[in-house]
Amino acid sequence: MRCRRRSVYMNNTQELFNKRILREGLKPNLCAALLIFIYAAFFIYLRLRQLPWAVLIVAVIVVFAEFVFSPLTNSILTKKLTARITDWRNGGTYDYADRTALFEDIMEFPFKKAFQTFVYFSICATLMALGYHFVPAMGIDWKTDAMSYAACLFGSYNAGLFTLAYSERVCSEYAEELVRQGIDEKYAEEKKQFGLHLRLRCVLYLILPVLFTGVLVFLVLCQGYGSINGYVPTPLMQIGRMAGICFVNMFLCCFLGYLFYRQITASTVRLCSMLTEVLEKKSSAVFVPTSICDRMQYNIYLLNGIIFQFRELFVKNADVSAAVRKDSADLSEITGNFSSTSLEQSAGVKEIVTTMEDSNALSRNISGRISNVAAGAEETTKEVASGVGILQQNVSQLQELNRSNTEITEGIRLLSTRIDGVRDIVNSIDDIADQTRIIAFNAELEAVRAGAAGRNFHIVAAEIRRLADSTMKSTQEIRQRIEDVRNASRELVSVSGNGTACIADGMHMAGELDAHFNGIKASADVTSEKSAEIARIIEQQTEAFNQIVVTLRQISSGIDNFTESTAMINTAAAEMEKQAARLSGLQHETEHAEEI
Repeated sequence: MRCRRRSVYMNNTQELFNKRILREGLKPNLCAALLIFIYAAFFIYLRLRQLPWAVLIVAVIVVFAEFVFSPLTNSILTKKLTARITDWRNGGTYDYADRTALFEDIMEFPFKKAFQTFVYFSICATLMALGYHFVPAMGIDWKTDAMSYAACLFGSYNAGLFTLAYSERVCSEYAEELVRQGIDEKYAEEKKQFGLHLRLRCVLYLILPVLFTGVLVFLVLCQGYGSINGYVPTPLMQIGRMAGICFVNMFLCCFLGYLFYRQITASTVRLCSMLTEVLEKKSSAVFVPTSICDRMQYNIYLLNGIIFQFRELFVKNADVSAAVRKDSADLSEITGNFSSTSLEQSAGVKEIVTTMEDSNALSRNISGRISNVAAGAEETTKEVASGVGILQQNVSQLQELNRSNTEITEGIRLLSTRIDGVRDIVNSIDDIADQTRIIAFNAELEAVRAGAAGRNFHIVAAEIRRLADSTMKSTQEIRQRIEDVRNASRELVSVSGNGTACIADGMHMAGELDAHFNGIKASADVTSEKSAEIARIIEQQTEAFNQIVVTLRQISSGIDNFTESTAMINTAAAEMEKQAARLSGLQHETEHAEEI
């Protein structure tokens, strides 16, 4: 139905505004002229011999008025407005202010057109009254002619109201399209209506017609006591004439009242139809055409604004639901990635914990071996001191010294072997430190991949790598010390060999042997001190490994908690996506209803 009205409107608006107004007014004007003639003829009791001349006079006046005078006045009245409407309909540049000005001029036109119709009908009534009086075949006296003129003025007033009705209908179509395209909302809210006020309509359609008919009835009653058009009717004829005039007056008053009622209820019916369509189709794509000619039409204009806001709300709701669905899907994907990554990190951390525990056990083993090395070094020191004492007490017992020297040589070789074992241990520590450094580097990479959640893990991994670097540096120092000890051992073996070869020299070599034994004692002291230092370093490394293991266990527990939180976030994201899909479904249902 709405599409059909739109099609009719487009067909009508292809016609120029002035031609359409002239065409729409042709039939009402001719009907009004015929009604005025019959009403006036009945009012003044026109005789049969006067009827042909009266018809001729009225026909000449009507033809001249309707086909000469009316087109001329219509062209003058509608020329500028027609040009503006044509320019607007042809796609001219019209902003809100221009459309509002055009809209206001269109809504003011019906009253101007109605007043023009009343004026030229009044002029025609004047010409008819003059023709009735001055045409010899008519010969109507001034008194009767004045009564005819009064009846014609009432008819002219009705013709003006008919013109007001059809011109409002025509102008409303253009006004509704302008409102649809958009006018100045602030000005519309300030003025609230652009047509005739309801009070003025009540006066025009109800009060003034009653006053007119009252005056006419009074004139008819006054005529009842004298002659009419040179003829004195019988009382029965006079009563019938009065009854007919009263009936016509009542019919005109009722018809004007019906026009007034239809104009008031048209907006209400249109509003009810729109609300029914909204409720039945559950559609927000409803626009009720309105010309804002009165308060009811203004209420429809406000309701259209409310519906438009609801429509925008539905569109925004659809956009928000689509965004929520997209974000929920992205969040689900991210949390899924986080969950898998956290599981991988948890497994990696647990593997690191196992490795660190193994390293801790190895460190304790190394600590035990270093303790044995220190004990051996102390024992060597004591033996060297005993040898020096024996050498000082009994130089003559060279053979005993030879035996003791042989034992010392074997002890030195044993020490060298043990030192080689220490070197192997140091190499093992170096390998462990290198592996620890690699593990710490991988842990740093995992922490960087985890982002903000792996910040603490990144710090711990950096500390582990720093400790591994420190351990490697310490092992380098230990290796250097061991090399020194090995060199000293080799030198001692060489000296011992020379001492064995030179025992035969006797006392001459005893002093040198004593000096060499003193050097051996000093080297043994150094070896003992270095062994104690190595034991202390290994103990510190063991404590550090214990702390690292505890920290990694805490990190593993935190990653497990993070995995659980990620699972909860994933569940919440799935629920959000479900709700967004529900909102989107509601929007699709609304759009489907609008299409229907």
